[in-house]
Amino acid sequence: MRALSIFLIIMLLCVAFGGFAEAAHASSVEFRLSLGQGWNLVSVPVVNSSLNASSLGVPGVQQVCEFNSSSLGFNPYVEGWSHPSADFNLNAGVGYFVFCNASTSLTVYGSSPSNPSVVVSPRLNMIGWASYNNSSAEAVCDALSGSSNTNIWRYNSSTGGFDAYVQGWSPSSANFVITPGTGYFIYSFAAVPETIYYNNISQTPL
Repeated sequence: MRALSIFLIIMLLCVAFGGFAEAAHASSVEFRLSLGQGWNLVSVPVVNSSLNASSLGVPGVQQVCEFNSSSLGFNPYVEGWSHPSADFNLNAGVGYFVFCNASTSLTVYGSSPSNPSVVVSPRLNMIGWASYNNSSAEAVCDALSGSSNTNIWRYNSSTGGFDAYVQGWSPSSANFVITPGTGYFIYSFAAVPETIYYNNISQTPL
């Protein structure tokens, strides 16, 4: 009888913890990044404090770079070469350059940002689209109320250059789609930093 009671207790604990595990899994998300050969400008629209540049070390990925707005240069992490101290966190709302010697893909895991945002400083920034819906270059530029003639660029892997949209100047044909998992350069003419709240920007479901 005692053995049966212990067995029932164990079963109840398994069910309880199994339920908790399932609930935790249900609240987590995964996002798949498709990377082409050469440079890619990407973002990771998930929150995961343990997600670093070294986490992207799958076959094909050779280098991950974060933008340094102070020096207007890049902090690189080179797989197999960089010291561990060169590793850095990958944050939602930030863009990163990733170099691949072959096309590959990887899946990042974390939680959905509850109120995704990014601080855009005066001058040049590299942001990531921390939403799971599409938007437009025009809508992102319009979100910066303190800046006029805001510039936004997306990397064009086919040409190795950039597609540009200049607020108030570019024709409607230059208004490109902002997509999840992609990074962008944005230049603000505002006098002080501004915060972009992604949920306040016009979006289109995928």
